[in-house]
Amino acid sequence: MNIHKRASTILLIISCCLMLSGALYAQPGENALEKLIRVDAQPFMTQGRLSHGYYVFRCKVQNLDAKPHKVTLSCPKVASKSFDLQAGEVINAALPLPVTNSNFGYSVQVYADNRQLYTVEYPMRRENYSFAAARYYRSRFISFGPDDDSVSNTFLICRSLRKRFAEVECIFAEKDCKFWPQDRMDYSCLDYILLTPEELAAAPEGVQTALKQFVLSGGILWLLEGDVPQASFDKVEWIAQLIKEMSQKENYNAQDSRVVQYPFGFGVVALTDRDALEKQFNQNLSDDNLSDKTFFEGLYRNFDSRPSWYARDSVNELQKRFPVVNDLSIPLLGISIVILLFVLIAGPINLFILTKYNKRILLLVTVPILSFLFAGAILLYVILSEGFSTETRIASLAYLDQRSGMFSSLSQYGVYARTTPRNVVFDSDDELNITDEGDDERLNIDWTSGKQVVQSNFTTVRKPAYYKIRKAGTTRLKLDFDFNETNPYVVNGLGKDVKKLFVRDAEGSLWRAENIIAGQKAALTPVNRQYNEKLIDELTSCISTLRWDFIERSINMQNKADALRPRSYIATFSSSGPFANKGISYAKEKDSSAFLSGRF
Repeated sequence: MNIHKRASTILLIISCCLMLSGALYAQPGENALEKLIRVDAQPFMTQGRLSHGYYVFRCKVQNLDAKPHKVTLSCPKVASKSFDLQAGEVINAALPLPVTNSNFGYSVQVYADNRQLYTVEYPMRRENYSFAAARYYRSRFISFGPDDDSVSNTFLICRSLRKRFAEVECIFAEKDCKFWPQDRMDYSCLDYILLTPEELAAAPEGVQTALKQFVLSGGILWLLEGDVPQASFDKVEWIAQLIKEMSQKENYNAQDSRVVQYPFGFGVVALTDRDALEKQFNQNLSDDNLSDKTFFEGLYRNFDSRPSWYARDSVNELQKRFPVVNDLSIPLLGISIVILLFVLIAGPINLFILTKYNKRILLLVTVPILSFLFAGAILLYVILSEGFSTETRIASLAYLDQRSGMFSSLSQYGVYARTTPRNVVFDSDDELNITDEGDDERLNIDWTSGKQVVQSNFTTVRKPAYYKIRKAGTTRLKLDFDFNETNPYVVNGLGKDVKKLFVRDAEGSLWRAENIIAGQKAALTPVNRQYNEKLIDELTSCISTLRWDFIERSINMQNKADALRPRSYIATFSSSGPFANKGISYAKEKDSSAFLSGRF
């Protein structure tokens, strides 16, 4: 009896220990976990509609627990990112969401250890692109009125913009420029940014760098200034240098228009007389017909550069203008031959043989079997006639400022996959934009690795897909020139073979070189202006084909004789160029080409 009591006591103690250990190591409930994992969303733009680029969802995630957790930010079918959050750690997390994904415009869900804790709405929505559209993004703290009432002025500006330009969306900053993001990707969804020189000068170096990259990659930075004094840009060295260079340029008159334009990379820095705009705006405050007379109207019409690097076209138009494969037609001849053989074999030949052996009842069996066999033969023929490869075609236009090491790149990207693509990976600074019309659920991106890993639907099998890709950043790639009198040469440090190179030295002399192998040296030979004009014709033809109209004006290609300024060059490539990324490592590049405009 004592033995049974002791056994019961031991079992009771073991049960209590198990229950206690389970309670100690049990996961906290969902409500408890919400108290331990705190998420604070940090939007920096007011509500608006976007048509291209990325909207970067930013939030601060804090772990108040004594143990680590795995946190995941997810916008279903658009993008996701996972990271480990250590005990007591605070992380400023960012989740870039591709705007051209048809599912963009919902919410971001926050998970901890695979359990959903929060659903955070973000203020942006997606809309289709129109050539009349522009995304104005300006600081809320700019004042145009006499009473410094930025809120009421903001309302009037938005109202007049929306009445006059139905497709124009005006988006405002939530915070002072000092607290803006320091990553170009945050500004990729915008076409115009409006600031005062004082705001820009007061911004941290990281913000100024991001805005510089925004302009380099095709954006338009609008600075509202009075008399355009050089002293206003003491802390913005790159703009001061830009103004100085353009002012020294022959035949350049900065006072031709109320909007003074300074091309920079693929974009433009525009200076506007703020005093004249304030005077016009004050007049409009008492004008009942704001839709016909707004201070932005004159500003907009005086500005001749409209962003056109991104356009949504039909697949048929893109296939005609920029074909990835030359022939998308069905191999009718081969299929017709297979069908003819099926008709002959399954019909008279089959009937003759079965009649000869008095087995015509087997027609009920042989005809279905032959049908399946020939259907499989047709499918096999179509597959074998095309193969299983994946092909890409890239046309790239890049700008490289070797003095600062900054670059920007625009690419037209086409892909044709005969099987579902795998391992589709792009760099973190590649801005992917779907260019064909439709509501395909594409660009489901996983950012966990630090790169963009496309999870699914990058392209439909055996159907061409098109993207426009922008990127900007810093690089060590460059061309090294030596213009000595006896043996002038260039060293190719771009990592890709250069097909043609035209360069103008500091004295204005024009030189050329061809077929420069990556890492190798090639001799420079002097040339006349005609060679230069021929290369400019090729470049402008590429720009026209890709519908990057305003880019031609931005990089000063209007005047062939003056297209290359001193200490600048243009290089062409038979590949996709040094800054383009084909995304699918095993894909075959077909008819890819690239132009590089550089300063040294």
